[in-house]
Amino acid sequence: MKKSKKEEEQLPAEIEGLITELAQLRYEEDQERFDDIVAELVNHGGTLLPRLVVLADGLVYQHRRAAVEALGQLGVPEARAVVVARLSDANWKVRRSAAVAVNESPFPEALPGLLRLVTDNHRELRLAVIEALGALGLTGACEPLEGLLTDGDWRIRQEGAQALERIGDLRSFRALFVALSDDDEDVRNACCDALATLLAKADDPFLHA
Repeated sequence: MKKSKKEEEQLPAEIEGLITELAQLRYEEDQERFDDIVAELVNHGGTLLPRLVVLADGLVYQHRRAAVEALGQLGVPEARAVVVARLSDANWKVRRSAAVAVNESPFPEALPGLLRLVTDNHRELRLAVIEALGALGLTGACEPLEGLLTDGDWRIRQEGAQALERIGDLRSFRALFVALSDDDEDVRNACCDALATLLAKADDPFLHA
């Protein structure tokens, strides 16, 4: 529905109020409010695109986080370069938000930036990156993901197996099969599910037509 003239005049003040509030939010404690504000930004659609692009390169890390996540949800091709740039942000929380944006709207140009973050020191970021790699579905991510099946963190191993399942490259079969001996039950189950998916794909007659 088209906004009335009065609503359009009120929009800048409303948005600036949300942007001001973002700068005051704490990372973990205020996550729910952060998500609400991102949703508000997305609701305004493409009219905010220029403002979001500016915010994504701003000084306040919460501004950069919110902008890049909103751009990911909007899924506009013009935002891809911005998202890729934030994958190299100095703040790991912004890098994580960029990975979340890729997961929302996957595009192949994000692959190199994501692969550089697979071995990052921050667990929360790594998990978001692995999920984004699975969403991309590109076989170029398989070897790094297979390497994660021996990571010291069980969640990383589990998410790695799930990402390999989403990509569905039959060449990952051996690495997943070896990982069936993992000490963690959740990891074993993820590997089992991935192998079942690969086996079903191998039996698909369309692959051999």
